[in-house]
Amino acid sequence: MKYIVVIVIILVSLCLAVNVLMYLANRSKYYKLINLLQEKFALPAPYSLHVHTGFFGAVTMIYFFLRLKKKKKILFLRKDDPAYAFFDDSNSELANWMPAFYYIFIFGFICGVLLFMLAVFLEAKDRFFP
Repeated sequence: MKYIVVIVIILVSLCLAVNVLMYLANRSKYYKLINLLQEKFALPAPYSLHVHTGFFGAVTMIYFFLRLKKKKKILFLRKDDPAYAFFDDSNSELANWMPAFYYIFIFGFICGVLLFMLAVFLEAKDRFFP
């Protein structure tokens, strides 16, 4: 059991480190994409907040851009909004790194949740079944 916990902690740490490095390597593309979008369209309220939080809001903004690129429904954005045409022109190459960033984050988050659930389970086991 101890080795499983150590492996999950290492996975969470690796995912975080890779996400930070990917963000730093692609920060200029990220902000260029945001600036191009804000020049033409208004961001919905929650996303306009996440734009200003740097790395900590990047996952939410990347989720927004991935949904926009696939033309899927986005929270607080009408389906007929002209912003869905944002990736019709040459902005698509700026977002090529985003799916990897998003899925690495999701994998790390799931590992973190599993680690939390394991800790709660072990604590409950020790407390209620000594």
